[in-house]
Amino acid sequence: MSQLLSRLYGQKLGAADGDVGRVCDFHLDEQTWSLRYLRADGGDWRPGREFLFTARAFGSRAFGRMDADSEVLRVIYNRQKISGSPRLAPPKVKLTREDDEAQQRYYGSPDPWRAGNAADVTGVSDDRSAASSLSGAVWALSLPSTKSMAGYRVSATDGPAGKVVDFLVEPFAWAVEALVVVGGPWYARRQWLLAPPDIVQINHTDGTVEAGRS
Repeated sequence: MSQLLSRLYGQKLGAADGDVGRVCDFHLDEQTWSLRYLRADGGDWRPGREFLFTARAFGSRAFGRMDADSEVLRVIYNRQKISGSPRLAPPKVKLTREDDEAQQRYYGSPDPWRAGNAADVTGVSDDRSAASSLSGAVWALSLPSTKSMAGYRVSATDGPAGKVVDFLVEPFAWAVEALVVVGGPWYARRQWLLAPPDIVQINHTDGTVEAGRS
C-alpha cells in the first residue's frame, strides 16, 4: 500500500540492541525516482550525529515495520555497526558524491546496477568494488532532501499549478510514485498527484518543478 512520506518523519528507529534515533529526512535519487537514503537523527543515543540508511537496512519489511501500525522502524544492524558508519555533517540539503561513496564503502552497494558487494551486518566491508564503480559517468546523481523540496512551485504547460507538499511512495521498493501537489485558491484548494513521467525538469536553484501537461 502506498505511503505518504511525511508520515514517516519523526518516527523512531530501532536496532537489534536498542533505539538509534528518529527519521528526520529522505534523499531522492532523481535518476531512478526512488528514495536512495533515509536520514536519521541520533537523538539522545548519539547527540549531534546523523546517519544514512538504504532500503537494505530494513530487510524485507516495508520501512522496517513489524506491522502496519508499528511506530518503530527496525533496522537489521546493531548499534556498533551504525555508530561506526561515516560521519555526516548536518545539515545536509543535498548529499555529495563523497557522502555516497563513503556509505557504499561501509555498507555495500544498495543498487543492482552497481558492483555487487554485501557488507556483513556486524562488520565493515573490505570490498572496494562499489567505490571503484563510482565513476563520474555513473555518479550523475542528484540526491536532494525530500523535506527541502516541500514548497517547490509546480508549473504546467499553461501556467502555475500549485506547490509540492509531499511524496507518495511504494514502501517496499522505496519507489516514488508521485509528488503530492496542492493547488487552487485558498477557499478551494485541492490536492493532486504528479507522476514522474509527467515531470520535465526539477530546478533546485529556484525551487521549481516543470510539468509536461496542462
